[in-house]
Amino acid sequence: MIFAVAFGVLCSMALGSCKHDDEPETADVESLTIVYAINNSSLSSDFESDCKEMLVAMDGIDAERNKLMVYRMDNNTTCALYEPEFKKGVWGWRKICDYNRQTTSTDPAVLERVLRDACSRYPDVHRTLIFWGHGSAWTPEFTDHQPTKSAPQRAFGGEYGSRGLKWMELTDLCQAIPEKFDVIWFDCCYMSAIEVAYQIRGKADWLVAYPSEVWSKGLNYDDILPYIMRKDPGLVDAAKSFYEYYAWKDAPATVAVMDLSKIEPVADAMKRIFGEYPVPPQTYDIANYRRFDTPGYYDMRQLADRRTGSNAALMSSFDNAMNNFVIYQACSSRDFNKNKWPDPNLSAVSMNNFKDSGSKEDEYYKTLDWYMRTAY
Repeated sequence: MIFAVAFGVLCSMALGSCKHDDEPETADVESLTIVYAINNSSLSSDFESDCKEMLVAMDGIDAERNKLMVYRMDNNTTCALYEPEFKKGVWGWRKICDYNRQTTSTDPAVLERVLRDACSRYPDVHRTLIFWGHGSAWTPEFTDHQPTKSAPQRAFGGEYGSRGLKWMELTDLCQAIPEKFDVIWFDCCYMSAIEVAYQIRGKADWLVAYPSEVWSKGLNYDDILPYIMRKDPGLVDAAKSFYEYYAWKDAPATVAVMDLSKIEPVADAMKRIFGEYPVPPQTYDIANYRRFDTPGYYDMRQLADRRTGSNAALMSSFDNAMNNFVIYQACSSRDFNKNKWPDPNLSAVSMNNFKDSGSKEDEYYKTLDWYMRTAY
């Protein structure tokens, strides 16, 4: 037992250290928003712009009651956790904790440590967690698909490493989240997938994500943080602001706000559909949220409808469950190839049209909570 405790302490010290001589006053703090960024990537310049937007947003936020913390790469040897600081009339960043870059940000142990450090600084408050970086829903790092530079297809991350890009599997990411958050928002491509939502259901009350790609700029943080950074975040208003930001530019965008407490009836409805209609449908007329030829990102409602042959009773049960689960969704009229969707009736949630071919990817898919909950 003594050895185990000592080993845990040593591992914690190896990951990094935090300042303890400036513990903040927490009595009046109501909310904490954490941005966990994989910014040592092809998106690094975009994250610099987003950090500037975050500081702009602070002028519209009660910073005494609502706190923001950002984990990002600091330099080639160190990552750090920062929070905004108002000094000499301007907002800037103040470093709170250092983390060793020998362990990448896509290591689940780093994610867990950072979240524990941040949450312990402001305990017992409303908490929002924003994941920033590349995303690809449930698809594992060892995908049988062939990724390209323009189409990363591997879980969460896309961090530059000494031996290629580094990623974190969806299952590892969910396990590494040490405490339940009120809101998790993925500012990443493709994470509005039922497989993601069901895997992460025990780690948040609300999930906001995009079923398709998102432009590399991601969220308009200067607009949406004032909605998010408060005790009662306006998630629908924030999601609308995000969607309209791109709509005004006539640029494709998709978003869904999901109430994870209402996800089990969705699973019940799909389990019944899978049981009564075991054969996966053809997908030629179903919206694929992926711009490339990768399967696994089809519109969930359209898959259910085609699978049942538009069975009215089953689809009514499914639609009722989905309407309670997805409280807001918006999708542009065209996809990221600038083509109209083959079916414009979109649910803003994707699902894999699973066919078990015995591949490594299929074996991984069968370990996901969604598959185990709904498969016959």
